[in-house]
Amino acid sequence: MKHFLIGAACLIGAGPALADGIDLAGQPVTLLFRDGNYVELGYTNWGPSIAGKDQFGNRTGKALNNLGFANAGFKIDLDDQWSAAVIFDQPWGADTFYPDGAFAFAGTRANVDTSEVTGLLRYKIDKNWSVHGGIRLSRFDVDITLDGRAFGNMGYHWTAEDDWGIGYVLGGAYEIPEKAIRVALTYSSKLDYSLEGRESAPGMGSRATTTDITMPRTVNLDMQMGLSPTTLLFGGIRWGDWKGWRVAPPMLEEITGGGALVNDDSDTWRFKVGLGHKLSKQLAVAAELSHVPAEHTPKGSLTPFDGSTSLALGATYTFENGVSVTGAAAQFWLHDADAREGGVYANFDGNTALGLNVNIGYKF
Repeated sequence: MKHFLIGAACLIGAGPALADGIDLAGQPVTLLFRDGNYVELGYTNWGPSIAGKDQFGNRTGKALNNLGFANAGFKIDLDDQWSAAVIFDQPWGADTFYPDGAFAFAGTRANVDTSEVTGLLRYKIDKNWSVHGGIRLSRFDVDITLDGRAFGNMGYHWTAEDDWGIGYVLGGAYEIPEKAIRVALTYSSKLDYSLEGRESAPGMGSRATTTDITMPRTVNLDMQMGLSPTTLLFGGIRWGDWKGWRVAPPMLEEITGGGALVNDDSDTWRFKVGLGHKLSKQLAVAAELSHVPAEHTPKGSLTPFDGSTSLALGATYTFENGVSVTGAAAQFWLHDADAREGGVYANFDGNTALGLNVNIGYKF
């Protein structure tokens, strides 16, 4: 049943994981379990429709811009026991934009941009058991403006140049190949960044500062089971250690008397389950349901939603020469949230998003 992995994978990248609002790709390592040698290139566009109303009755326009992020990967079998993979993705990101006006967060903008390269090795102990691990090298940069009534119209701005963090990946898997059963557990370490940048605000001038950020450790549990030679049940759980995550540039701390740009107090979870079916030798289809539970705590202005539920549909067509083309779409229902800043709040409800993905692969 290994050939059916293409059908199960056709939804990967259909939409962001959305844990804590900035977790995009979910840092998957499933490429490492592909049968044979394989290379892929993909792109996802996530188009949110998010708007809110503040406590004064003012409405905002579209609060978040579309996000586009790419992925690529290469996997090769070195021998009967060893295999290797290199994966590129963009694990975290945000593009918040509140138009100028009377809304409490008007003029507040944030762009978070990251990219990551992961190198992995897998060793098959026997037919059923294997271990895998590797190194992650990740880039992180930000450009943020805080303005509007909620921030005292202070016009604070922080921009930071690229910095790179290094982390590691460890995991193991149990498989029954003839039944297409696999359970894989993967741990990713935290990533530390020291962002050198510049902060400015009226009356405070502009100064060069250094801000330390630690992106949290995560655990991914991926599972699959063949229900028949042409039908596969798959799913996964992702945990992120976001509790206590804090981003506090020095000048902003000084202005606010110890405040932070972000101060999270909850871990995050993502649950997904899907079903794939092979219609013919060339065509496979799949559906996936995903859920990020609400934390039921006030959110910040930069990610004004509290978890999500999504349904994704996708299809993969494989040509005789080994090239496969995947298309997928995911509809997101973003959970309602109260965004609070500086004693001012705004309510965001009834918001949605659409994720579109295309992926081209080649098995050789």
